[in-house]
Amino acid sequence: MALLTPSELLLRYDGRRVGDAVLDDNTRASDADWTSGSSVAGQRVAAAIADAEGELISAITVGDRYTLPQIATLMADQPNSYSANLIRRIVADLTYGNLLLRRANAANELSELAPGWAKAQQMLTLLRQAERIFPDIPGVPEAGLPAEANSIPENNGQPLLSQIAIPFYGITNQAYPYGWYGPRYGPWGRRW
Repeated sequence: MALLTPSELLLRYDGRRVGDAVLDDNTRASDADWTSGSSVAGQRVAAAIADAEGELISAITVGDRYTLPQIATLMADQPNSYSANLIRRIVADLTYGNLLLRRANAANELSELAPGWAKAQQMLTLLRQAERIFPDIPGVPEAGLPAEANSIPENNGQPLLSQIAIPFYGITNQAYPYGWYGPRYGPWGRRW
């Protein structure tokens, strides 16, 4: 299942930038050179695309919200849908980041050179956490809030610490910032 082709990568990234990243002899590979799979540049681009697809498929598998047949069906049946274009964008950003990682760039340099790579990593995190980010895939359960939330912890009949402390320290809130007796008296009713 090919999620991205080199020609689709060329649609999403400047061919000169990709051509600079694929060769190691300080020359630039032409667009025709790195989009064909027969040259060294083309093989490096194909390997980076395969690595990026592997990262995406791994995140999809871990999250367990989508299945690989659903992704394959989406890419085949609805190639121009929002979700298919998002998949291509994620794989393209990961591919370009992988090409730059060949040169062992530091992470902060990589985020400057390929800001889309960081966004793609965030999308992978969402996929790993089983968030729904592909709306065009049918049959995927909707993400939602729990039906009932319990914000009060169970205390097994024991009073809370704040309930125990009121007789000793008084009530302190905006209505009574100094306790019941005002600023000149302590919580026991005596003058300081």
